[in-house]
Amino acid sequence: MSEVVGGRYALLRKLAEGGMAEVFLARQTGLEGFEKLVVLKRILPVHAANPDFVKMFIDEARTAADLRHPNVVSVTDVGRDAGTYFIAMEYLHGVDLSQLVARSQQLGERVPLEHALQIVADAAAGLHYAHTKKDLQGQPLAIVHRDVSPQNVLVTFDGLTKVLDFGIAHARRRGTKTDVGVVKGKYGYLSPEQLEGASLDARSDLFALGIVLWELTTLRRLFDRPSDAEVLRAVMECRVPRPSTVVPDYPPALEDVVLTALAPRREQRFADCQAFGRALEEYLDQRRLPHSPSRVSQYLKSLFPDFAREGPLSQAAPVPLAAETSTRAEKPRAPKAPSRPTRQDKPRAVPAEALGFLGEVQRFVAHGSERRTNLVPPATPFVGREGDVRAVESLLARHRLVTVVGMGGMGKTRLAWHVAERALASPPPGGVWMVDLAEARTRDDVLKAVARALAVDVSAADTSHDSVTQTGRTLAGRGDCLVVLDNFEQLVGLGAETLGAWLASAPKARFVVTSREALRLPGEKVHPLQPLALPTPEADGDAVDFFLARAKAAGFHGGLSSADADAVKAIVRALEGWPLALELAAARLAALSPAVLLERLEQRFQALGGAVAEAGRQGTLWNTIDWSWQLLDASEQAALSQISTFRGGFTLEAAEAVLLLPGDRDTHDVVEALWRKSLLSAFVAPEAPGQVRLTLLESIQEFAAAKLAAVKGEARLRARHAAHYLALGDAWAEAVHGHAAEETLQLLEVERPNLNEIFERAINAAPLTAESATTALGALHALDALLSRKGPYHSHLALLDAGIEVAQRANVDRAWLGRALAERANARRQRGQLTQALAELQEALAMVQAAEDRPLEGRVRGDLGLALHVTGDLEGAQENLEASVELATEVGDEAQLVRATSQLAVVLVAREDLAEALTRCDEALLGARRRGDRVSEARALGTLGAVYLEQGQLELARAFFAEAVDHCQKVGEKRLGAFFLGRLGATFLQAGELESARSCLGDAVSAFAELSDLRHEGLFLSHLAALESRAGNAAVAAVTLDAAQARLESARDPLLLGALALTRAAVGLEARALPAAEAQRQLDLALTPQGAAPAASTRSEEVRLAARRLGQVLGPR
Repeated sequence: MSEVVGGRYALLRKLAEGGMAEVFLARQTGLEGFEKLVVLKRILPVHAANPDFVKMFIDEARTAADLRHPNVVSVTDVGRDAGTYFIAMEYLHGVDLSQLVARSQQLGERVPLEHALQIVADAAAGLHYAHTKKDLQGQPLAIVHRDVSPQNVLVTFDGLTKVLDFGIAHARRRGTKTDVGVVKGKYGYLSPEQLEGASLDARSDLFALGIVLWELTTLRRLFDRPSDAEVLRAVMECRVPRPSTVVPDYPPALEDVVLTALAPRREQRFADCQAFGRALEEYLDQRRLPHSPSRVSQYLKSLFPDFAREGPLSQAAPVPLAAETSTRAEKPRAPKAPSRPTRQDKPRAVPAEALGFLGEVQRFVAHGSERRTNLVPPATPFVGREGDVRAVESLLARHRLVTVVGMGGMGKTRLAWHVAERALASPPPGGVWMVDLAEARTRDDVLKAVARALAVDVSAADTSHDSVTQTGRTLAGRGDCLVVLDNFEQLVGLGAETLGAWLASAPKARFVVTSREALRLPGEKVHPLQPLALPTPEADGDAVDFFLARAKAAGFHGGLSSADADAVKAIVRALEGWPLALELAAARLAALSPAVLLERLEQRFQALGGAVAEAGRQGTLWNTIDWSWQLLDASEQAALSQISTFRGGFTLEAAEAVLLLPGDRDTHDVVEALWRKSLLSAFVAPEAPGQVRLTLLESIQEFAAAKLAAVKGEARLRARHAAHYLALGDAWAEAVHGHAAEETLQLLEVERPNLNEIFERAINAAPLTAESATTALGALHALDALLSRKGPYHSHLALLDAGIEVAQRANVDRAWLGRALAERANARRQRGQLTQALAELQEALAMVQAAEDRPLEGRVRGDLGLALHVTGDLEGAQENLEASVELATEVGDEAQLVRATSQLAVVLVAREDLAEALTRCDEALLGARRRGDRVSEARALGTLGAVYLEQGQLELARAFFAEAVDHCQKVGEKRLGAFFLGRLGATFLQAGELESARSCLGDAVSAFAELSDLRHEGLFLSHLAALESRAGNAAVAAVTLDAAQARLESARDPLLLGALALTRAAVGLEARALPAAEAQRQLDLALTPQGAAPAASTRSEEVRLAARRLGQVLGPR
């Protein structure tokens, strides 16, 4: 580095960087060659113009500059340079205590007690000096460090201990106000009173130094927990284990000193740091343990010999100064649990070429989030069609809808993909998205495919029309974007109500559509795609280039003689430049010479005679496929026809499980042969970039399906297809609650077409049997695991309705039907159909009880408890959830035990049984982490936040809500994450932090609006109304209240409407538009039982929160 700051500080290297400042090792120069090393701390440029940051920085300099003590780092200069401020401090050649502990752990050696106590006693002396420092008038400055931690205690190689970084210290004369109740410092080194929001004194630093001593002498973290929120909880509870529980031979007398420093109540601790330091020195003297800075020096040099010898300019040196203070818990994170495979079979390898393609895909998608696209590269390169590419791009530059029209096998998909890929060179802000509609047949299928491509939810819309509108809003929110809708030909009749609506609602979105016919929509520009250019005397043309490129990809690496080149030109003319036909023929060039290949083709076409001419170009393609078919052996023909059973592609493992091939040839070898002959295509789904899938192109799929229909054994094949995917579906339905939840949902999404095919075949079976109806319910169970989380809910309900209707007619096993009824009831609950949901859950419970299916009874009781909670029947909810816990324990259903326990904790909070709720949360957290159930873990963390919100411990509540939101975001649980984000906003609102509250509540409302969840959107709009009222924006509050009212009335939730009435009363009171007597009447009504019905405030925490807010506005009676 060559930068000079302040005209005299040459920066040598960066030591650390935090949220506010960066720290450098620098060389200070002066007169006649004077120079020395210093540490220079400088405000980050992004904050230099912020007066609050500048004031805090100057406060630190002012506080630290007056401190002159051997055990406190010295500030030597403060200044301004290049528009920002800096502080220069003495350079200390040594290590901080976090580095000392880490080195001791690495060596497996404890820090000798005499050295540990000497270091902490010296640090106590430095802190006591700061605590008792007075100003020039003799008034105490009342300095409190507030960030004592191992990173902020440094020991030099001379054996001197220094307390560092008074960056967040509080002194009476500070120019900036330090808010009581605002937590600053590293979470694991806070004192209980810091979390309680009390005013702080020297004993808070004493407590933190006690933690440092506990950890230095045990080499363990005192408040080590899996999350920041749990660290804060542990600090608040302050259950300090005796050091002897970690180190059995820990001296009892020293243990008493440590525990006195760590007493929960500050009046039980030492009077000050001086008394603490004296206690340590007395222990050393009484035990006659030799101690001195020189002995500490020798010890440090033995631990860090290279750094001690090489000095501060060594690039390999450990950082000698702590980074800026972090508010994160400074602790190692628990490693992510490995994903559990759904099968124990080792997957078969795909061909080497396919593995190379997979590597390309993974490199391509590695930066997908930066590029805002879901494109993955195809297995073969794009060849030719430069004129078509330019034409489509020219149309897109002037029009918003371009449809590429052509017959099957013409290369429409590849052209559209290439145009999209070229757009990534200068991508639109809203991204470039590829939507595969090959398996779509209905409007819901279209919506799901678009949602899948854009990675958004369309889950909670009430109808397909609502989902179309919701998708339009999502596209509008992306702004300028490019969307490719591939294979639209079977959906042309839906073009106006889907794509037409999106063109109107998303004015900046542009669309490229591929189809066999035009959509006939306003503004549509059609680009007809013709076969590849044939050879002319002047040029070979795109067709020859394409043929040779595909032949090379298939393994042809020889040169072409003049005769071979003529034969190739004759081949492409015979195939009329049809890309798919060319690809099929090119695959044979590895085994046949061009001349022989031409002869075989001509013989085939001559045998067909006028049939080819009559069918035109489509006949050329069809008969090229048939020619390829005739060249296959019996096992390859059987495999190709049977593969047409799959939908949306398949894996090699699935082929081995499903296909029934004649002879003893290995399925893997047969499938690989079909792939090498270009009859199968390899691709990667965006949801599973680590998995190569195989599929048939549409024209080949139609041909293979016709061949399959002409032979016997189709029923047996379909049974094997169903058995394979239903077995996977059962495993996946459980795995969505465990370690592999996210990737399991991705696998379900990828295999959804196969599950849909099994379901459709089963419900349309003729004659209908109990077996086919049971198959339908099995497919439905796997789909429910996906659709209940990803939606859309209206199509989810439609599938459930169809499956249950068939099952009831076929008289299937009652337990299977009961499970399906419970799944439909849960879908109804999510849509607000609470009466129907409760009735179906009661019916489902009766069925599974009659079937004596105890595991399923436990799950249905858990679902019933959740539904009863939503309706306000807390007693019934608790009864059913406790029964669910008992049943899950009895049958060993750990997944349900975790879910039911976490839900029970939520109900206990609503019933104000906070002690029991805490116990249940702890149980749920242990179980969820053991299983890797991140959703239940998030729910338990959020419920802990609700407990502390009820108790008024706002800092803990915020920490747990934030932790829950973080967990939900990591696993894509949008609904629960949005709920806890709203709860976090409500906590900020209660603390008076209006801007933070507005941000959280606004994001929560937006999330629920995107999910079309009127109930929760209305709930958090009511919180926003309260915020605006508190901020003095009465008009905005009134409008927001009306919006909340409209949504909650549509959701028909009486409890939330009751909470809204209390919020409206508080807003009216603040605006002086409602008499206090009327507001008091409404509050009394909410708090008082009405006849036999309990008070609303005892049935809902939302009512209780609104009542508490109204009571605060009313003030004491």
